[in-house]
Amino acid sequence: MRFGTALLLLVPFLIVASFFYTRDSIHARQPRALSLSGQDIARRQRQAAAAAELRAAAAAEPPRPAAASHPEPLRKVGAGLQMDFGSLGVVRVNLRPEWSPTSFEYATGVAAARSNTSTVYRLEPGFLIQGSLLARGVKPNSKNPRGAKVMERGEIGWAGGSKGPDYFIYMGTGPAGWLGVPHDGTVWAEVADEASMLVVEKVSKLEVPPTPPGQMHILATRRLIGVAPWDPYPGWPPRERLLKVVGASIDRAVEACGPQCHALPRTELHGSVVSGGWGSDHKQPSAAACCAACEEQRARARVEGRSGCNVWVWCGSAQCGKQRHECWLKRADGLWAVVPAADGNGVKSKVDILVGTSDRWTAGSETAAPPDHPSGAGLALPVGAEAHFALVFANPALGRVRVRLRTAGAPRASGRLRAMLDAGAAACGGGRCALSRVAAEPEGWGDESRPDGLADGERWPAGAARIEGTFGTAFGAEAPGVAAVEPGPVQVGRGAVAWAGGGAATGDGPEFFIALAAMPHLGVGHTVWGHVVDEDLRRIGAFAKSHAGTGGALTFTLERLSAPLL
Repeated sequence: MRFGTALLLLVPFLIVASFFYTRDSIHARQPRALSLSGQDIARRQRQAAAAAELRAAAAAEPPRPAAASHPEPLRKVGAGLQMDFGSLGVVRVNLRPEWSPTSFEYATGVAAARSNTSTVYRLEPGFLIQGSLLARGVKPNSKNPRGAKVMERGEIGWAGGSKGPDYFIYMGTGPAGWLGVPHDGTVWAEVADEASMLVVEKVSKLEVPPTPPGQMHILATRRLIGVAPWDPYPGWPPRERLLKVVGASIDRAVEACGPQCHALPRTELHGSVVSGGWGSDHKQPSAAACCAACEEQRARARVEGRSGCNVWVWCGSAQCGKQRHECWLKRADGLWAVVPAADGNGVKSKVDILVGTSDRWTAGSETAAPPDHPSGAGLALPVGAEAHFALVFANPALGRVRVRLRTAGAPRASGRLRAMLDAGAAACGGGRCALSRVAAEPEGWGDESRPDGLADGERWPAGAARIEGTFGTAFGAEAPGVAAVEPGPVQVGRGAVAWAGGGAATGDGPEFFIALAAMPHLGVGHTVWGHVVDEDLRRIGAFAKSHAGTGGALTFTLERLSAPLL
């Protein structure tokens, strides 16, 4: 078991006290369950209103046009449960069988029992709530196959690396990379919407007995909760209703950085702080200036015969607060080294890195990451000669959309695409493969001046900035023996091609989307299996602006290209 997991769930809570509770001390046990700042209240009101608007929109959403050969579009039926915390509200949960099939079976069994024997007993505001998922007559989860999943905001796992029944709901603002990439425990479900996350927050702030510093915060009496089945929101592909990264925004600071900076948007890189590089005492006006400071420190160190700065991290977003413009200069040896993955499926980064998932940091390094690095730090949009296949549209405004596969980072998806390419023109014949929806990048996408949320007019309007499609019945059977969770989780960047369905049902095809803009708010939960050639991406982005909402009749075929498909 990783040290991080043990620290999280088994031993005294040493780090979180100083990190998560600077605003509201966990040791000051005045009534604080509903003690909120004006900013908190406004934020929660926006979240609740956005969630209500999304639910209403989903219920009113008309059926989408299907491909010509599919009067009834292929759909997957999700499964869910709800956790009833009484007067505090109900938490709706999407179960994810592809993350852990036996956990899915256990959780659906508990829900079907419709009992009030489950509990919540541990509360760490802003971090997690923990309890037991129980029902009489439901057999324990004796086996525990699981996907190589990174724990993200709102996700639910078994506590302490166990098979259950003790669960925890993670409340952090973004992926918990410090729990491991991937997390070495079992993640098996996710909170379905922002309104449910508000309930989790309220539960986490129930009063607990006085607790010595550094200890877990345990209720005096376990609180019973009801668990019952819940049908996930209608519509396919499902619209996102939960931010995986709170406070995310489009990072404009990287645009001013030169190529020698190897700048990574919204990324934090770790390392040992070098002389003169302590961020609170070393502020710089821009990411480019921070990069230059790293170069200067490295040059001085080289003259003195020492190892100098090879990693810089700069804080420039609105989330930085007092940290704004801090420039940390660090040394990280073996930053881009890789090691075999624990499950033997490919390799993983030796240093746990989650690119593009920070709400505030811009980072860079002396050397560029290899193009195929598992973290995605070396990813760039391909040129035509690097593409493996193309979506060929009859509509000349779309033409040929060329795609390079992530053969190492997404071997399962790559194998299934290869099978379709091997089938030749027949794979997508008869209109099997088609676009279902076109949504242009809206004005203000990812802009910090807009409220952080998923509603229209907010920072990340749900379903926007993408082209959605399906491979329909051309999509082959599951690849045997390969986990549905791919080994190389990366962000959904501009030009990424990913499986749709990041909630409500298994996100494993045949529905896909092409991201017309960066989507850091989605975290790393979607399987990104390819990237579109830059010039083709610009063309389909222009198409989306003039053809928003169209689909169905926009069928395509597949064409294998000259780049070797390993």
